[in-house]
Amino acid sequence: MHEKPTKIKMGNWKVGLISPKGCFDDIALCLCAYLVPFHVYGLAAEDFGKRKGDGVRCLTVSSIPIISYCALPCWRRKVRDAHSVDSNFIFDILASYCCPCCTIYQGGLESGLDGKDEFNRVVEMITSAVKGFDPKAEASKAKADAKDSAKEEMSRA
Repeated sequence: MHEKPTKIKMGNWKVGLISPKGCFDDIALCLCAYLVPFHVYGLAAEDFGKRKGDGVRCLTVSSIPIISYCALPCWRRKVRDAHSVDSNFIFDILASYCCPCCTIYQGGLESGLDGKDEFNRVVEMITSAVKGFDPKAEASKAKADAKDSAKEEMSRA
C-alpha cells in the first residue's frame, strides 16, 4: 500500500496584512514601517539573510527604478520562507503593490523586530545627522562657493 507523502505544516503570519489590531500590537514598528519603511525593510533583510550588509544591498536594489517593483515581493517571499509562513508569490506581489507599508510592517514583525528599539534607533540616527548643523553657516558657505564659482567662470571668459 502506498503511503501519502507527509505534508509539512506551514504557519501563518503573526498579524494579518491590513489588520488594525495588528498595528496596535507594535505601534512603534508600525510607525517606523510607514515613516521610514526602508529602515524596517533593510533590518528584516538582514534577519533572513543572516549576514550583515544584506539590508544595505536590499536597500540599494530597492532604490533602482523598475527593479524596485520586483524587490518588495521577492523580499516578502524571503521573509515568508525564512519563517515558514504559508502563502504564494502571486499574493506576495498583490500585497506588495496594494499596501507596501503594511507588507513591510508584517515582514518586520515576522522577523522579530522590536518597534521601540527600532524607533529609538531612527531617532538617534536623525539626531546625530543634525547635531552641529548650523543653517546660517551653511548658507554663508553656499554664498561664498557661488561667488567663487562666478569668479572662476568670469576668469575663463
